[in-house]
Amino acid sequence: MNHSSCSITAYENFPLVQLCVYIPVLLLGILLNVLALWVFCCKLRKWTETRVYMVNLAVADCLLLFTLPFKTLSQFHQLKVGKWCLVLEGGYFINRLMSIGIITVVAADRYLAIKYPLKAKKTQNKYSQR
Repeated sequence: MNHSSCSITAYENFPLVQLCVYIPVLLLGILLNVLALWVFCCKLRKWTETRVYMVNLAVADCLLLFTLPFKTLSQFHQLKVGKWCLVLEGGYFINRLMSIGIITVVAADRYLAIKYPLKAKKTQNKYSQR
């Protein structure tokens, strides 16, 4: 196991695999999430439940993507994180859980809208009038 960097790895080549995955995820993630935020915040007129969910999901994903360069640099010993290791790893996992939680809320909302369409329509109309 590697104890000199922030992450603990079991295999010697795992940091290289992580790098090959993190770089495209980081580049595509930043590009597509910024595009999504621009569309949801600037191009659409009416704020709906779905739009609020999607903006929250894009923000949570951007926060998750923010931790990836630091994780990558600490993996290759280019960044001496020391005491910040716990903050870095905690931020990464909390943001992952935030994204999962938001997707779960969206799925539950969609389920309730399908299961009880009339009640969902009343609730949706009540909030969209504000």
